[in-house]
Amino acid sequence: GFECPDLFPLRDSSGLNHWVLWSANGAYLLGNFDGLRFKPHGPPLLSEYGAGYAAQTFSNEPRNRRIQISWLRPLASGEWESEPFTGQMTFPVELDLIKLASGELRVRRLPISELTALRQTHVWSSG
Repeated sequence: GFECPDLFPLRDSSGLNHWVLWSANGAYLLGNFDGLRFKPHGPPLLSEYGAGYAAQTFSNEPRNRRIQISWLRPLASGEWESEPFTGQMTFPVELDLIKLASGELRVRRLPISELTALRQTHVWSSG
């Protein structure tokens, strides 16, 4: 089974819809969905690495993008144990489908373009 499932369509470069079934651990399946049943095209694929967990997407985004955000949970190693928080959210990413040279489809995750407005040039000095 899938914990914290998210089911949504993504279009490939030819405009064809593919359904994505996303699980909390960042594994996902590509397949067909007829409104009742999801039929995967192949085995689970992995897209989330590290501490990211339980990603969810936003629907009805004004620019028709599929935006996803993940929870950064505390690491099992206790790495964040001394911090004043027990987790945080990732930067939002935009999802799309890309075709590999082999012809297989994969979900691509790129930081949303709005994040570029937050970038600034910093000059650091050692003194």
